[in-house]
Amino acid sequence: SLSQGFGYGMRPVLCGGLGLLVDGGGQDHYTCDIYGQGAAYWYALGALVDRGGGDTYTSWQYAQGAGIHLAGGVLLDNGGSDCYRSHGVAQGCGHDLGIGWLEDHAGEDYYLSEGLSQGAGSANGAGVLLDHTGNDLYALRIGKNSQGYGNPRRNSGSLGLFADGGGDDHYLGAGAQDSLWRGSLLGFGGDFNLDATPGAASADATPTPEPEAPVLLDQEFDSLDTVQRLHVWAIWSTRVRHRWQAERVIVQRQLRERRDEYLPWLAGQLASAESWERHGIRETLLTFGEDALPFYAAVLDTAGSSSRGLLLWVLSDLPKVGDGDLFRPLLQRIPLNEGGSRGLCLINLALREKEHGGPSCRGILEAGLAEPDPRVRAAAAFALGKLPPEDTSLNSLIAALDDPVLHVRQAARLSLLADSTRVPELLEQSLDALDASAESNALLARRLLELLSLKDPDSAMRRIEDATPAPWLEDERRLQRGERSR
Repeated sequence: SLSQGFGYGMRPVLCGGLGLLVDGGGQDHYTCDIYGQGAAYWYALGALVDRGGGDTYTSWQYAQGAGIHLAGGVLLDNGGSDCYRSHGVAQGCGHDLGIGWLEDHAGEDYYLSEGLSQGAGSANGAGVLLDHTGNDLYALRIGKNSQGYGNPRRNSGSLGLFADGGGDDHYLGAGAQDSLWRGSLLGFGGDFNLDATPGAASADATPTPEPEAPVLLDQEFDSLDTVQRLHVWAIWSTRVRHRWQAERVIVQRQLRERRDEYLPWLAGQLASAESWERHGIRETLLTFGEDALPFYAAVLDTAGSSSRGLLLWVLSDLPKVGDGDLFRPLLQRIPLNEGGSRGLCLINLALREKEHGGPSCRGILEAGLAEPDPRVRAAAAFALGKLPPEDTSLNSLIAALDDPVLHVRQAARLSLLADSTRVPELLEQSLDALDASAESNALLARRLLELLSLKDPDSAMRRIEDATPAPWLEDERRLQRGERSR
């Protein structure tokens, strides 16, 4: 926060100063929380100037050309295909007598925000977004207060201006291709085609071949002519699912048809994906089904831990992945020290089978009880409790009551509690096979005491007392007598 071209004052004591960041070029990644990337607060001026390159701007709020409380914030990008992502009050937004200005001169750019962005003014502020040329995507979750919107509060209201100078653009919000609109009393937007001048190109210039535009069922979105743009469309439409269901289905189908281009490109994007993007990536990959299994196998060997966790999340939701022959080789590609990812995947497998049926994952879960990482063993024990009880699984869980790690024993005990018929008998049969430790037998005793309606607690206690007398037995019996008297 408070960085990357940010000027600020100390309200209400001291007026602000000047914050300036100038980048000479290259592909840059700008990341901040609040107040940054060409923003200012309280009688100050902040500016970020990037002279070229495909850049990524990521922030939460009050950023990317935002002037807040009598201040001016400016973001100027002179070229390159850029991506602007923010929660809101950003991307050319002025608030409380502030002025916010975002200007992008060229490139195929993505502008993603929740709301009050992309040329928006609030509380007598003025916000401006100018994009000179390029095939751009403007996406909003709340479209009514952005893309040329001035909030009418405070008598004279606020000013919001939005202008796109050329290219084939697509809008999720108030705007539309080749049109003018009015978002409020002092809110104006326009998509122009100023760069489409016949004969403007040099005769000696080599014409750039036109990319193949996808045919999206009965609709044509010419601006979605690369897998990158299709990807952004799919991810963002997942977030605003209640508004763009039909479009999301169309775009996901296009991505499946372009899988040979899309999946290798996606492999390089997983590590830098934000948390909200991961949900969209998951939903998109699930539509690929088992056709993407070779992709998962290749990426699991080279991706980072967070990317592997995401792919395991996807894999465990595939309808046929419970089949051990399909899933176990992929699970084995995950390093043993990433027990958290492996464990969550086992739990997801069990929940998917419980809700939707399909091939049983019981064998994978039982094998998980023998993993060296206690996180995996605990997850496997918990997951087995979500499946219908079978003697083999129950015996594996009973054996896990002797695990040296406490939370593994607790997970096994909770799963045994889920069954109320075969457990008491199997427990008594297993006492001699288990290690004769006071701790393990105490767990078994408590389990039997909790099943009062099915077994006589006195006989159960005598059975354990004969095996390994221990001082804790009297405490357990007193506790039990007190519960029965109440």
